[in-house]
Amino acid sequence: MRHHTIYKQGWRSLFALLSTTVALSATSAEGTQDTIHDPWLKKVVALTGNHKPGDPDPTSYGMDPTTGQFIHPQRTYHAYSPKPFDGLLDYWDDKTYSKNITVEAYYPITVEPFHTWQNIVDFDGRRYLYQYVRRDLKIFDITNPKDLKLLYTRGKQWGPNGPQGEEVNPYPAGDMFGAASIQWSKARQNYVMVQAFEIRRFGLLKDKFTQPEKVAQIRHAKHLKGFKVYDMHGPLPDQCLNSDNKCNTHG
Repeated sequence: MRHHTIYKQGWRSLFALLSTTVALSATSAEGTQDTIHDPWLKKVVALTGNHKPGDPDPTSYGMDPTTGQFIHPQRTYHAYSPKPFDGLLDYWDDKTYSKNITVEAYYPITVEPFHTWQNIVDFDGRRYLYQYVRRDLKIFDITNPKDLKLLYTRGKQWGPNGPQGEEVNPYPAGDMFGAASIQWSKARQNYVMVQAFEIRRFGLLKDKFTQPEKVAQIRHAKHLKGFKVYDMHGPLPDQCLNSDNKCNTHG
């Protein structure tokens, strides 16, 4: 009972803090002031403080001319412009560097040239690679890494000039999936995939503290902001079936 009382009092204190009006200004670790308009962000900053980093001291990072090692800045933020430093190459380095590794095969851009998510799963003695980001997906048979086979595609095809042509097997409007986690379920005797869905924010929001109208636009966007859970009965989408001929989705 005592633990229960402390628990209730803790939550009451938290709710009391959340319900109060907080100041519009918040000072960052670097001493800069941010005027925060969004009510939920104001409440978060009131609880956690303003930890938004500013530009690091240009002399605190870069190439060490003595050791040849790169010194990383202590903190950075999502920047939209380059941050040059002494020792930065002024040309594209086309050399390949490797250590304790053998290149068995090379494949060009498979989904897109930026960051992608990957999962590797075994089905019936074969190994599959799921590579995907937002609305683009490819499934490969990588059982023999020297002879990769493309089995399934969704989304745009990338070429030298970027995405081209119409989407293959297009997703419903608004779908933009993020990272997934696939694990074997001993209880269910099949793989279970937890598939997150991203919030559409790139190209829209630059600073959530100072763009309340953009924050509101994202918050009220008509697409899933959560995750779905699937039973996986096979490596390809049409093999994820139950008795109703639909993917078994939970939550």
